[in-house]
Amino acid sequence: MTKSSTSDNSVKNDKKKKSIISNIFGKKGKNGRSSDDDIFSRREIVLDLERRYVARRSFLDASPFVRKSFSDIHCSSRIEGLNLCGFDRPKRQVVEVQEIRVFVATWNVGGKPPNNGLNLEDFLQVEGSSDIYVLGFQEIVPLNAGNVLVIEDNEPAAKWLGLICQALNKPRDQSAKDDSSESNSGSKHYRDSKSSSGLLFFQKPSLKVLSKNYRVDSALVKTCNCSSEPSRMRRRARELREFIYRIESGSDEDSPTTDFSGSDLRSNMNYCLISSKQMVGLFLSVWVRSELVQHIGHLRVASGCIAISMSLFRTSFCFVCSHLASGEKEGDELRRNSDVAEILKSTQFPRICKVPGRKIPEKILDHDRVIWLGDLNYRVALSYKETRVLLEDNDWDALLEKDQLKLEKEAGRVFTGWKEGKIYFAPTYKYSHNSDAYAGETVKSKKKRRTPAWCDRILWYGNSIEQLQYIRGESRFSDHRPVCAVFMIQVDMSNGNRGRKGYSSIYSSIGSRIPLEDCIPQRHSFYDPAPEMTPLASALPLLLVAALIAFEDWVSTPSCSISGGGGGDLGHLGDLKVMMVADLLLRGSDASYIDLFFRYPFTSKFFSKSFQILNPDMLVVLGDISAKGFELTESKWLTILQQFQKMLEPAVDLPLHIVLGDRDVGECSNLDRKLVREIADHMPGLDSGGCSAFEIGNISFVSLNAVAMLCGSNDLRFSVEKVVERESVDLQSQINVVAGEATASPEKEAVFSNFPWRGNNIELGSGPVVLLHFPLYSAIKNERGDGKVAEGNCWHNHLWSLSSGYSEVFDLPTYDLNHTLPANATEYILQALKPRIVFSAHAHRFYDHIHSDGIREVTVPAMTWAARGKPGFVVVTFEQSKALSVSHCTLAAEWHVMTSYVFLFLLSIAVAIAIKWSKLDEARAAVEIFTHRNTEELKLICQRVAYLRASEPSNLDVEITREALFGTALNTDVLIEIICTRSSSELVSTKQAYQARYNSNLERDVSFKINGNIKEVLLAALNSNKYNGGRVDTSMAMCDAKTLYEAIESGKYIDQRCIILVLSQRSTDQIKAILSSYKQLYGREFTKFLKKEKCGEFGQLLRGVIQCIQFPEKHFAKQLRKRLKAGDAREVLIRTVVTRSEIDVRNINRVFTAKTGWTLESVIRNEFSNSSSYNDKLYYSVGDFLVALLEQSC
Repeated sequence: MTKSSTSDNSVKNDKKKKSIISNIFGKKGKNGRSSDDDIFSRREIVLDLERRYVARRSFLDASPFVRKSFSDIHCSSRIEGLNLCGFDRPKRQVVEVQEIRVFVATWNVGGKPPNNGLNLEDFLQVEGSSDIYVLGFQEIVPLNAGNVLVIEDNEPAAKWLGLICQALNKPRDQSAKDDSSESNSGSKHYRDSKSSSGLLFFQKPSLKVLSKNYRVDSALVKTCNCSSEPSRMRRRARELREFIYRIESGSDEDSPTTDFSGSDLRSNMNYCLISSKQMVGLFLSVWVRSELVQHIGHLRVASGCIAISMSLFRTSFCFVCSHLASGEKEGDELRRNSDVAEILKSTQFPRICKVPGRKIPEKILDHDRVIWLGDLNYRVALSYKETRVLLEDNDWDALLEKDQLKLEKEAGRVFTGWKEGKIYFAPTYKYSHNSDAYAGETVKSKKKRRTPAWCDRILWYGNSIEQLQYIRGESRFSDHRPVCAVFMIQVDMSNGNRGRKGYSSIYSSIGSRIPLEDCIPQRHSFYDPAPEMTPLASALPLLLVAALIAFEDWVSTPSCSISGGGGGDLGHLGDLKVMMVADLLLRGSDASYIDLFFRYPFTSKFFSKSFQILNPDMLVVLGDISAKGFELTESKWLTILQQFQKMLEPAVDLPLHIVLGDRDVGECSNLDRKLVREIADHMPGLDSGGCSAFEIGNISFVSLNAVAMLCGSNDLRFSVEKVVERESVDLQSQINVVAGEATASPEKEAVFSNFPWRGNNIELGSGPVVLLHFPLYSAIKNERGDGKVAEGNCWHNHLWSLSSGYSEVFDLPTYDLNHTLPANATEYILQALKPRIVFSAHAHRFYDHIHSDGIREVTVPAMTWAARGKPGFVVVTFEQSKALSVSHCTLAAEWHVMTSYVFLFLLSIAVAIAIKWSKLDEARAAVEIFTHRNTEELKLICQRVAYLRASEPSNLDVEITREALFGTALNTDVLIEIICTRSSSELVSTKQAYQARYNSNLERDVSFKINGNIKEVLLAALNSNKYNGGRVDTSMAMCDAKTLYEAIESGKYIDQRCIILVLSQRSTDQIKAILSSYKQLYGREFTKFLKKEKCGEFGQLLRGVIQCIQFPEKHFAKQLRKRLKAGDAREVLIRTVVTRSEIDVRNINRVFTAKTGWTLESVIRNEFSNSSSYNDKLYYSVGDFLVALLEQSC
């Protein structure tokens, strides 16, 4: 290469470099701006950044959720920069899940361009304030050859963008206290944007120009947001890209000649356009709240169809808009199926992520959350005449049964695995021009007639998606009605840091204290903010602090251990972890929350989660497995065994030992000898039946449960002999263990010698002895004061039932052991065996009575306190043949806190009543109300009060609804109360909790249990579009009032479907406005018209629903009067006072007093004083608690 050529190249390169730099900083723009102008431009950019900073700070101050998420992100980035080399603490992944609200709409506009006066605010439900808006349109241009084959007309799409931007970014109403300058500034920006948008309607707007003005900086969202670069470098690179993008956009040659600035508009928009795409008549746009824009990444648009892919935080989304093949001939649905399959197969998103190992979805179904919207064109598989008849009868259920999409999905030919919400709206196609009549009603020609159908649909694919609304709009703009859906979607906000391999989350939770505010049960109003603390309520945290400290000291019993030597060789053992579970108390199905708090806390979820955390090498399950007791039958046992087997699935590959309990086959059961043996021989995981003892190494584990010994295995290497004299006990030789009692009594010797052991010898080796599930008994006087062992903890009861109650089964002689069993049986057994460790679910009740030198430690299993001796488990760890250590299982935080709720809440009740009485000594009596439970009725009442008060609103509604549906009698009044006094979001929470609790759908259960008109009313209310607050449209209220009048008066029969539609698709405030307008127009309340004879039962039921919506206090007062007449008002009193104490109990008291002359307090006093003499004081205490709640609210 010559020197001259090299020189020329260097000159060219210099020029090229200079041109690049000048393009960014020094070159004049197309409008002739000089470098001085560029300086001012840069100043404007700085000012703009300052404005954005101020706006962001104001937003963070106003939004607790965003403030939390922002602070978490910034704090985590700062912590990553600290030098923590002095700390050897493993890191764990921080996973945070947050819910976002997504609005999705599809509309076939029939090829009509929008006019400037079209208002989309109602269509977009702007008052609902969703976080993301996904809007799909079909036929935005006429589908003619020119638009399809020649040049794509994007002018209508630009107009739709302008209208959408106006609706989403309309400023909210400013309060009178706002600064006037800020208000004027905000109004100015809105006027500017509105005038600019309106101007664009007359200037043949360009889709490219408009989308650039409305769209967020593309350089920020199109890049990969999972870069492995340090956060500071990423931030600087992002700021540089933003700076360059702003300069480039300022000199864009396609910029409009108006004074309208796209950057100024974007900085003042609530929602920014993330992406939009048009393909002939299809148009899809995605708008995101401006605060979330910085978390959007991997933005891609698929080629060949309308599909947009993006990620929000670490969750991927895909939105698909389609217009499938038309036609209502037989077989046309197969063409539509083929279209769907082709879209799923051929749609491919480009790979833009450069981080190694990070998999970004490239196909539609690879995404975490997918939503498909559009005119799917599936018709109804009926003739026009058949469809017309069903429409006139408003029989949509029968019509939906013939919906082609439903039929094809159920047959597995299309949309396999996809979901769609239940449809409660009329067919959306095809309507006559500017009319509410279907096209076939006004067109005589059969060629132009179309059978009404639900062509416009929205479906979703993926988990953690909950549909809140699925409705249609009523705009007459097109021959299709728009369809809208609102979703609540969970997104993963984790920071992506991985924990150290092998690190278990249990170690991070052991030893950590639970914040007090997380343990105090909260019960807030459904509608109003939480009331201020009264002196009574403000005194509760003082005792709760002491209770929490006492609780932590109680369950923090020091771990105990056995060391080799002194107690004998432990045997040849490696590292081994054994999980021991006691008292599963299964019932054939998972316990409900009320059972979890008060009766049977063990659930399969609890066991599975604990098992996964502990990861043991061996599992020991100690009875009682069943909770049925006397009710235990063969069929129930089989159901319980199925639940037990499912629960043990995580431990299917581990060594398993099972010991049956008394509730399984003992004194409480109705099982016969044959079934007992079959169960013992076929328990899951056992090769040779149930066991009463086993050994690991040289350590002997013995269960002194008599019933477990009854089912002992013949194959065990242990033996049992009689003990004649106490002095013969020697751990170094064979010892005699006879059902926990050792004596020279010849009568009892005869009993023991005839005891039906299957393997009746337990041979203990020279190693230590560990007693499992040991029932501790002492000479504690029972309530009768006769000196006998307290009932429920009697060893002699076991022997008596086996010798007397089962004498026919086992051929045993009958002996009365009540006067021959020594009172110090517990001490004697401990002295005889000298165990090194004792596990007992009752240890805390007898701790002070054990003084034997042979016992080193009494270990109370974790969780025992929560259910008074019901289940718990411990972990035994063998460490290299040197020691055996025992430790409690520290539960995951949510389980720990959940059970703490009850413990702390019971104490708070005691304090409330004690303060009320001004006698702290009476607090013990108040606690006894909720613990001793002397009568079954009192037990149920106290459980009800405590549970209702401690529950979250959704869990509370679930319990009440379930009882109303499946209780002793169907209670539609309670169902109306729950469904009609709750907002839409509260109903969604209740339905979610119902599904999680009972694995059943609430709507399905309502439909199954209820018949007639009330079913239609309740189902419509359950799926209604009601949200609290929002504006009231008086003109719409007048129209709806006229519609209701015509539905009743226009014909011989009332139009039930029309009435249900109006009331189910309006908010509570809007319904009240409709009823007010009805009275204003026609001079009488709407409920008065429902008394007409032709309204019949439907009118009577609807009157109750409307009264519950309009005047809830009247509904509750009426229910109280009704139950008082029936003589069983306690349940209604508890439910009313406890659940409405923070909402409207004052109004209920006022209405009730006006009707009856009694106050709620007087009724409570009267109802809770009519009881037996022994429990008078206890019932009075419950009444005092309800009165205290009433006084606090009133």
